[in-house]
Amino acid sequence: ESSRFMHIFFRKKMNRKRLVNGWDDVTLDVYKRMDNVIKSEDNVISKEVRMLEIFYDCPVEELLDMSVGDIASMIASCGFVNGAIPELEMPERIVFNDTVFRLVKDIRGCSYAQFVDFQTYMKNPNGNRAELLSCLLVPEGGRYNKGYDLEGFISWLGSNVRIGEFNAF
Repeated sequence: ESSRFMHIFFRKKMNRKRLVNGWDDVTLDVYKRMDNVIKSEDNVISKEVRMLEIFYDCPVEELLDMSVGDIASMIASCGFVNGAIPELEMPERIVFNDTVFRLVKDIRGCSYAQFVDFQTYMKNPNGNRAELLSCLLVPEGGRYNKGYDLEGFISWLGSNVRIGEFNAF
């Protein structure tokens, strides 16, 4: 009876699409989740399973029901995380909700509020990448946090800017 249970248990297959295939698929939000796993999990196996949860958007409970062979194959296919994050060029202009944002290259042209926000986010730069970037991108012909949804912009940056683009700063 128990061997029949083990056979059924280890034969379960996962039918989920992989969301992260390499560094090009890792947005600021995904990287933040990865960073949290690395910092919060002490056990290597727990880290691997939690990373697969992120890469496949699959609950841990479902991963734990999969076969050892399937999990080993999935882990092996995620080897890119052991390599360097490629530096990608950050565009000088980004369009969000029909507004063109430009990259601020000289801090002396920033508003004081922008500078204070930047300094506040720098207290935890790994956890605030999208927020930091929001301080460096302002609407063309406009001002920081004036006439646009800053929180929406930060959320959009987190889910659209790749970690390699951010690291180009």
